[in-house]
Amino acid sequence: MIHDTLSKIESRIGQSGVKDDAKAELLTLLGTLKSEVAELSKTHGEAAQSIAGFTQVSAHEARSEEHTSELQSH
Repeated sequence: MIHDTLSKIESRIGQSGVKDDAKAELLTLLGTLKSEVAELSKTHGEAAQSIAGFTQVSAHEARSEEHTSELQSH
């Protein structure tokens, strides 16, 4: 389930309207997070799932802020 959540986030970043350099940075950070969460899940599965959930919420909020700023500029 953790892997699915992080994969969904990765897909959303890839489909977002974020500039390429920022998108590359986000994907790099997500890759780091994936490896750290995978290691954490071996001993602390619930904590790793919680981190993945918070990451998903944060990614959703970032997209919401992006859309809000686009609407305000029009």
